[in-house]
Amino acid sequence: SLGEELSNSELHDLNFILQQRERFQRHTKEYNDLLDHQEAGNTVDQRRLYLLELVVRNRLGESLTPSELHDLHQFEASEEERENWEILKSQEASAENVSPDWIFGHQSGTLLSDQPLTPLLEEVDEEIHSQ
Repeated sequence: SLGEELSNSELHDLNFILQQRERFQRHTKEYNDLLDHQEAGNTVDQRRLYLLELVVRNRLGESLTPSELHDLHQFEASEEERENWEILKSQEASAENVSPDWIFGHQSGTLLSDQPLTPLLEEVDEEIHSQ
């Protein structure tokens, strides 16, 4: 073994950090793409450009006004909700195409997934209602 195993809590935290990093990278790319399109004379969604600019400025440590912070938090919450919805939709689509042999172990008869969908749905529901 190369090191100690992470607890479920630590794995959850690590997954959260990785998701945040991936989301920031996607937003930065989209922001730069929108800037390039705008500079090329194309029409872009100015609201989306503004919100992505807030993401980038905040990540770079720039001060944001209370109004900008409010807009940023609303945007981040809506992006997270949209991503969670897309994940759930893709899981449902995958589940429709999965054979029972994939879900259940051949010898043990137990679920191979260590995270059942119900707690995930409850967590997403709780997250949505807490905002």
